Amino acid sequence: MHRASRLVRCTKRACLPTTRLGNTQQLNLNARRPFAISARSASELQASSKSFPRPARPLPELKTWSPLLWLATSAGLAGWVAFVLRTTNSERATSSVMRQVVFDIRQSDEVCAALGNEVQPENGSFVYSGYPRVQGTMSLLQGKVDISFRVRGSLGAGTVYFTSIRKTKGRPFVILRFRVVCDNGTIVSLREHYEDGAPSPSEATAKQ
Repeated sequence: MHRASRLVRCTKRACLPTTRLGNTQQLNLNARRPFAISARSASELQASSKSFPRPARPLPELKTWSPLLWLATSAGLAGWVAFVLRTTNSERATSSVMRQVVFDIRQSDEVCAALGNEVQPENGSFVYSGYPRVQGTMSLLQGKVDISFRVRGSLGAGTVYFTSIRKTKGRPFVILRFRVVCDNGTIVSLREHYEDGAPSPSEATAKQ
């Protein structure tokens, strides 16, 4: 009996090193296993996401302000253009050259015969703030005046064309065109009146 117990003890002691070695190998295996487990878990998650896709949710609609922006920009540009037109036109309509041209037209017997009495410039639209619409350029410093505007009398209406230039500074203005073209086809030229020696409206204004 004692001999059998000794054999069992010896057997346990003999198997003990192999058991310890097996535990060491098992620890080494377990130390390497987390990488395999993590890779496996990632692949399983990826497979599960593919097998169970997420429901597609509609994207929220974004509010766009482009129509209002374009409308505000167009209104601003239209207001700016109207302001520039009104400012430049009012400067030409109230200039001394314009007043002198209108005065000469009223004093002309040919114009009164064609258009009647009380010849006056026609007022423009609301954009021009009630001033007559004067088209063209007017620059006394550069020596160039080229304007046209509408006039109306008791017998009819027409368009006035006035062009005067100054070749060099200090020289008098030379009238190239000064006529009234009536709507009925009658043309009244006033340029010949200034060829007799009378100062042109531009020259009289420059002297002032």
